[in-house]
Amino acid sequence: MAYVRIYHVRPKLPGDGARLVRATNAAQALRHVVTDTLTVELASQEDLVRLLGAGVEVEAVNSEDEPANPSN
Repeated sequence: MAYVRIYHVRPKLPGDGARLVRATNAAQALRHVVTDTLTVELASQEDLVRLLGAGVEVEAVNSEDEPANPSN
């Protein structure tokens, strides 16, 4: 069984909106936007307390759809 951790995903810049991206496929376009707009890091205990207290729910990724990445 793979080790599952909770990560804090948040926008890099407030107010990010619609983007027009020229790309060869949807995954490439998405990757381009994500690397410009989001950051991900292991959630701290303070993040968990604050965000769960604010009603943010923990989302689960379907492990069958994701490639294994033992470094994260």
